[in-house]
Amino acid sequence: MNSGHNTAIDAFQVPFAKQIELIEVEEEGGVKMLKIRIREGARFTLVDLDPVSAKRWGEAMVAWADNHFDGDNPRYNGQDDGQ
Repeated sequence: MNSGHNTAIDAFQVPFAKQIELIEVEEEGGVKMLKIRIREGARFTLVDLDPVSAKRWGEAMVAWADNHFDGDNPRYNGQDDGQ
């Protein structure tokens, strides 16, 4: 899936030298998907999500982060780029 228009949403480093990229992909028929690209060195993992699945995944991630957030840790305050 990559024949339509792509719009970068966000890209950031996470622990263990991985990079996450979030990309909106709009197919020629107007269907919009969220592509998640996880880069680990030369290896890529791609996940394409429809809006319903992206919302569910996002809500689960926010719930998990809310239960494990440590505001005193510099990693959570944007002071560390994840490497």
